[in-house]
Amino acid sequence: MKKRISFGFIAMAMALALAACGGGESTDPTPTAGTGGLDTSDYPEELQEIIEAAEEERIVNIRTSAMTDQEKEALEDMFAERFGFTLEIERFIQHPSDYVTLLAQEARAGEVQSDVAKGASVPNMLPTIDEGGMQQVDWMGTFGPLFDDAGQAQLQRAVDATDPSIVEACLVDTTNILPFVFNPSIVSREDMPTTWDELLDPQYSGLIAGQDGGFPFGTLSLSWGEEATLEYARALRDNDIRVVRGGSAGIIEALNAGEVGIGAGVSIVTTLEAIEEGAPLDFIFPSDIYPYFDVNLCALDGPRPNMATLFLAWYATEGRPAISGPPIFAMNLIDEGGYLQELFAEQSLGDTDSVTFVGPEDIAQRTDVRGKVLEIWTGVRD
Repeated sequence: MKKRISFGFIAMAMALALAACGGGESTDPTPTAGTGGLDTSDYPEELQEIIEAAEEERIVNIRTSAMTDQEKEALEDMFAERFGFTLEIERFIQHPSDYVTLLAQEARAGEVQSDVAKGASVPNMLPTIDEGGMQQVDWMGTFGPLFDDAGQAQLQRAVDATDPSIVEACLVDTTNILPFVFNPSIVSREDMPTTWDELLDPQYSGLIAGQDGGFPFGTLSLSWGEEATLEYARALRDNDIRVVRGGSAGIIEALNAGEVGIGAGVSIVTTLEAIEEGAPLDFIFPSDIYPYFDVNLCALDGPRPNMATLFLAWYATEGRPAISGPPIFAMNLIDEGGYLQELFAEQSLGDTDSVTFVGPEDIAQRTDVRGKVLEIWTGVRD
């Protein structure tokens, strides 16, 4: 399992304090070494040029399914405090399942409209890379000198955690673990299953919801094997699993409405956000094995290429870890001692096995098994 280092809640508090004060722009009116207050004189020439060009660009347009005002403002303020010039984050709201095709089309036409793609898994990034729509970046070589030893170690962890097929363009963003989520008014914590096998108990018949995309069973098949996973899917079908549309958000909605009692494999980020907003839900990490995947942040070959790469390197190293706890939950397993590790400790997860997908063979199996699981649940396949 990948481990985590955190900049902790001190950085988070600084970000929120800056936001409360109305911005983090440098108060020093005298630029240093060509930038708005940041001394770049000791940086390599390439990095100096990127920072100076980013200062001219000032904007980063992020293609993302969601970014709250609070997250946007905290990142803008921390960036301004760090670099001495303001940043405006433009949000191009579009789900990765939609922009996977549109970005590739834009790249093919040579007209990529955004600077950064946020929140997509590896398969959603590959078409745009194949069409030449992303930059190629040596993250450590180019941006390592920007950070101190701790920052360089964090950046290296981000590079190491990113799938090799996309790492020249992307770095990991958040980790999405898929626990059991439940409505305590229907199933109490004391009565909740704690392993995947326990989900098959007849007492949960008709109470379990599964995603119509077959998540997370394609990922689990990488540990269990395809045949064992399909047998498990049949057992869930026989236990009257309810197939819910709309991914994790759809299951959260069904749980809130009391239509089901347990969601089998729901995004921890979506769950925590719902709880933060008042949803009467709770969750348990499976004690035998938990599936997860990292979503990514990728530097597009768009209108502001320098700001894209500078923002991405800073975000992965300093920005995201500073907002890894409530209410934003930008969590990743690479951040040791962060909020995700706190959740693990609360549930005594310890050395529980984990599984994710890496590389084209894993991705192909994951996709194939997900489809077969859905066919079993819908009666297309025995």
